[in-house]
Amino acid sequence: MSQRIVSLQALRFVAAAMVVAFHASCWAMFGAAVECPVDRGWGVGGAGVDIFFVISGFVITFTGPLATPRPTGARFFWRRWSRVAPMFFLLSAPFIAIAAATGGLNWPQTAATFLFWPAAGPILVQPYLHAGWTLGFEMLFYTAMSLALVGGRLARNLAILAAALAAAAVASRLVDWNGLRVLANPIFVEFAAGAGLAMLWPRLRTAPVALGWAMIALAIALLAAGAVIGVGDVSWQTTLENTNAWARVAVFGAPGALLVAGACICDRVLKGPAVAAVAWLGDASYSLYLSQAFSVPAASLLWFQVFGRSHLALTGIASFAIAVAAGAAVYKWIERPIQKDLRRVRFGRAPSTVGSGGVA
Repeated sequence: MSQRIVSLQALRFVAAAMVVAFHASCWAMFGAAVECPVDRGWGVGGAGVDIFFVISGFVITFTGPLATPRPTGARFFWRRWSRVAPMFFLLSAPFIAIAAATGGLNWPQTAATFLFWPAAGPILVQPYLHAGWTLGFEMLFYTAMSLALVGGRLARNLAILAAALAAAAVASRLVDWNGLRVLANPIFVEFAAGAGLAMLWPRLRTAPVALGWAMIALAIALLAAGAVIGVGDVSWQTTLENTNAWARVAVFGAPGALLVAGACICDRVLKGPAVAAVAWLGDASYSLYLSQAFSVPAASLLWFQVFGRSHLALTGIASFAIAVAAGAAVYKWIERPIQKDLRRVRFGRAPSTVGSGGVA
């Protein structure tokens, strides 16, 4: 069975665009010496990360445990690792070079970059390419799903993984080790929400479309309310360190789950060239998410040089547009060729193509 869920691909672009808009607005404010309100306004664009996590939970469950036939654990992990790691390593290279030139190379960030493990040192750290802090959670989820597929004993493996997660959650309350803060982080609830929606897919695809639009409208209303009244400190740091991660799950994860559910319900009515174009940009969302670390600062600084440090809105809009164009270019001329070559490497039984347009 081959099926591309166009609405989720389009939502991937929306999620990436939210993050880019957040960073573009902050750079515009930085150039004008204005403080960026990260807890409100465009700061709510950080919820794009949480939407990604819910989509990832959906697609990884759909293409792994729910696929027919199920892939082997080794093949599944390779497909996910090869989808994420090569592009991340490639775009991390300039930041690693800068760190090497300035004496900033260190083991914790090196482990966070190449092993996707942020807890190798005394404090939790981001990788050299800071946007990659999310990939540590992604890779842990991919690993768990791959282990669930080992040996074809899905129910047994899931029970073992659930027990291990419960043990980690208890241990994190008793032992002061950063690794447990990562393993027992509440942010995985967002992946679980996506997995639950994947199991509900047969019902979602036949649910009333009006219900889907209502869910989307409610999610937008919740995010808009957060933009106006504030969402508190739900930054990457409080999430990674698990000091306020539950708050992030509540204020960003809940609307993210509503958006994904609504998009699934409305998938059958989302047609036409405009939707197809946005879905194509959704294919490019991973390249956009990573490359905006270069394109947004570069576009903002160029704008400041040419037009000065006024006109905050125009600066942000221009930086956003340039970042989207750059992300699309990186996808077309770098990511797609790399993925085409990597797809030639085979591991075990081929999985179902259900949901093959999944997230990184």
